[in-house]
Amino acid sequence: MRPEFAQIHQRAIDVIAQNMHDNLRRATQYAGRRVNDYYRQAALEASAKKYAAGQTVKDMVKELQQKLLTQGLTGFKDKLGREWRFDRYAEMVARTTTAEIASVATLNTCEEAGIDLVKMSTHYPTCEKCAPLQGKVFSISGKDKRYPKLEDRYRPPIHPNCRHSIHPYVREFDDNAEETEKFSNTSLTKDPRSEKEKEAYKEMRDKVTIQSNRRKAREVLYNENAPLEDKIKAAERLKSSYEKEGKRPTGKDASIIKQFEKYIKSKKEVVMTNDGGNDIIKLNNILKELNIRGEVVDNKPITIVNVDEHALQRLKERNISLDDAQKYVNESFICISRWNGKRRLYFSQEGASYVDIKGTLKTVYKREEYDEKIKKLMEVLSKNEP
Repeated sequence: MRPEFAQIHQRAIDVIAQNMHDNLRRATQYAGRRVNDYYRQAALEASAKKYAAGQTVKDMVKELQQKLLTQGLTGFKDKLGREWRFDRYAEMVARTTTAEIASVATLNTCEEAGIDLVKMSTHYPTCEKCAPLQGKVFSISGKDKRYPKLEDRYRPPIHPNCRHSIHPYVREFDDNAEETEKFSNTSLTKDPRSEKEKEAYKEMRDKVTIQSNRRKAREVLYNENAPLEDKIKAAERLKSSYEKEGKRPTGKDASIIKQFEKYIKSKKEVVMTNDGGNDIIKLNNILKELNIRGEVVDNKPITIVNVDEHALQRLKERNISLDDAQKYVNESFICISRWNGKRRLYFSQEGASYVDIKGTLKTVYKREEYDEKIKKLMEVLSKNEP
């Protein structure tokens, strides 16, 4: 490996710095959103921390979520009008921005090493946008007329979540250099895929969609705090995902679908708790005695994926981080259901988080702000501990 290419990691950090300070020498060095707003700046800052601290993409997603939340940005609508869920948007941006930075870092390193040619990676199946470009060689400067110029639209990632990348190309090391040159000069826009390849890509995308739908359904079905009506709908979606594949549900999916099919047919109420009904009844009696509104439910944690404006203001006013709010949920000693089961109030020894069943934080408190009723509840529960 040439020594210049051992420094791509540092080049990536340089690229981020140039983008953050708008110190760009050319358009091909641009990374992130093409609109210079807080979404872009947050993504670049999170990327900088990822490369500097050796973080994973998962770490970067968490960092980006926190940055957007501090600015009250809890969702995103793209130029096509699509609404992005907060956590999904952060994950897409993390992967795509990282890929863009890697591409620019490779280009900068090639320039310093005196290499003008790069080749795009190849993988199958692929989409109609990437298919005309993959496996082709491009001239970074456009001076090598044997190959097409690497315009910004040909530089990966070609689209959000794109898996393609570019790598230095040295013609002398290619045993099929003439064939590669000829192939590189075919159309850069016409879809070259065969019908079989198109079908393979469609099948892959269908599988991704099915897995995504199943994951969303399971999030509801295995969340004991979710309303029964939502669980029935989720069970129907889960069953439908198997029917689309022409397969029968297996394992836990088969068991839970069967459980809800029986419920739908018999119209009988299904109670799903881990700790049994007696403890819940006792706790609800305590709530009534203390005149505390709501109903005790199993305190299985809900993951916070969004924050509304009121909660965001409370986080700032009370100097509570999003991690603290999640900790209150995870370490709660009791969970009270309100709003006809649509919201959960988690109380821990350090504070309380009020979250809806979709994972949106509504408000948050520190222990010092507990009212007399909750303090009395804590006292009663501590006396009843074994």
